[in-house]
Amino acid sequence: MVLAQASIAGWFLKVFWDRATEIISAQSDYQTIKAWDDPVV
Repeated sequence: MVLAQASIAGWFLKVFWDRATEIISAQSDYQTIKAWDDPVV
């Protein structure tokens, strides 16, 4: 039972980590696009 709980916790961690990295990369992509759109003075 403990093993099952540990694997479920690991799976949740993996899913959460994947989502977090997706969001972070999406935000950095947005920042890059925003920087490209802004005219350099």
